[in-house]
Amino acid sequence: MSKYKIAVCQMKTTDNKKQNIEHAIDMVNVSSKNGAELIILPEMFNCPYENKYFPNFAEKYPGETTQSLSDVAKKTIYT
Repeated sequence: MSKYKIAVCQMKTTDNKKQNIEHAIDMVNVSSKNGAELIILPEMFNCPYENKYFPNFAEKYPGETTQSLSDVAKKTIYT
């Protein structure tokens, strides 16, 4: 049986998308440095969970959020 170190991250979102993404990236970096091989972020980490925010935070795919996570994943996958 294989063992994996998993990080489950939780964060308070703000109405600043860029700041939320940067916070998530910081958590991914810290988790990776602490040996996590699987890092789980909240389902709504880049946007407050209120209907009024959804139109302004929506993105096409790929977008700012997916690109940022892809970049951090490439940097941390083998660190």
